[in-house]
Amino acid sequence: SSPDGERHPATTTTTTTTSTTGPPPMSARHRVPDRRMSLYARGINASARAGWSEKAFELLGRAREEFGGDLDVSVYGAALTACGKAGDVDTAVELLEEVRAKGAKLPKFAYNAALAACAHGGAWEQALSLLATMQQDGPEPNNVSFNWTISACELAGEHDKAAALFEAALSLDLYAQLWVAAGDTVDLRAFPPNVCRTALRRILDGRDPSYYDKDNDDAEKKPLTCLLGANQYGSDLSKTITAFIDNEYANAASFRCTAFDATNGKLSIVAAEVTETPAP
Repeated sequence: SSPDGERHPATTTTTTTTSTTGPPPMSARHRVPDRRMSLYARGINASARAGWSEKAFELLGRAREEFGGDLDVSVYGAALTACGKAGDVDTAVELLEEVRAKGAKLPKFAYNAALAACAHGGAWEQALSLLATMQQDGPEPNNVSFNWTISACELAGEHDKAAALFEAALSLDLYAQLWVAAGDTVDLRAFPPNVCRTALRRILDGRDPSYYDKDNDDAEKKPLTCLLGANQYGSDLSKTITAFIDNEYANAASFRCTAFDATNGKLSIVAAEVTETPAP
């Protein structure tokens, strides 16, 4: 009952606020989950992970038709995942700018997906710019963020920039699992192929090939052992690394790879054997 002694129907107080500074943050407008919005996010994400990028973007278009520009962060995150898989840099940048304009915050995986799009799309400069934005405004980049940015630079032939990023990641302890033994064993199981190239270039360019001479009497000088994993991924990675060493070092008679040990998932890099050509 009310203070006047009469019974009144339950009422819900609705407060209407007129904003003079633009729309409220997305998190405030979507406190009540929208089932259809959630279905769109799930559909886009599932399509992206299945490699059906066209279907993912079709669902994004339908979500825009239904909700206009009032999309949930989950939809943007799923759409950025699709961009990462498809290497669609333009759409990824467009979505990021759209979210920033709304005053929303995206999770780290969404930024990493945008970086993946840059790597797959050959946009190394945009990858560097996006990583710098994460470092300045958040979310703080992690090893995945650096992996994709290094990959973008490596694929574009920007080896110096890739090396600088690798050093930055090392200084942040993001690649702490790299070394297994003191300079003799490197664990590459957690790294994508392009980052493996950058890591090995950093190691090999810093040492004389004789350091890895398998016949050297110095006990401290031994082959560089790469842990790749005793599985299909390790086997494929061994082919990638062997091709990299052959193309970049073997022709200069400096390094070569031994046969891949599939049982232990190991590949060794040794000093190349120099064959002297007899004088005519």
